[in-house]
Amino acid sequence: MSGTGAADRSELERIDAGLLAVAHFFASREVRELVQGAGLPAETRALFPALRAVRDLAPPVSTKDVQQEIGLSHPATCRVIDRCVAQGFVARAVSTVDRRHTVLALTPAGQEAAGQVEAARRAVVARLVEGWSDAERVALMRCLQRLEPELARVRGGDSRSAP
Repeated sequence: MSGTGAADRSELERIDAGLLAVAHFFASREVRELVQGAGLPAETRALFPALRAVRDLAPPVSTKDVQQEIGLSHPATCRVIDRCVAQGFVARAVSTVDRRHTVLALTPAGQEAAGQVEAARRAVVARLVEGWSDAERVALMRCLQRLEPELARVRGGDSRSAP
């Protein structure tokens, strides 16, 4: 480590490899099968990123807000939201501020579906950190908490550290 706060090339390569391994793991067939094993329909699992965005974003939530959160194109986001509405997970309403726009809200069924997917994902995470000490889990949480605002900053277009 350089001691100046700046990572050297070797550190950056190891960090990149570790983050890539985590991303690949959570996108893997094995994780999908573990979550599927919780008895959740494939459609519910596929809609989870949109359900979570609608639930977690500050209201009023628009299609554009969801699009920015889940990183799909506008047409793809509209299709996902249409599927969420068709499943009864999301309700659309005309905005009270601007009637040309719609706002999105999770229905009770959507809340339940998102909670079920999260519970299945937490079970996968529990398996990953099984046998870790309290200190190791706390260290991981601290690193992730430190990383989270940086991810949001880079996704938000702050060019200071965008790749």
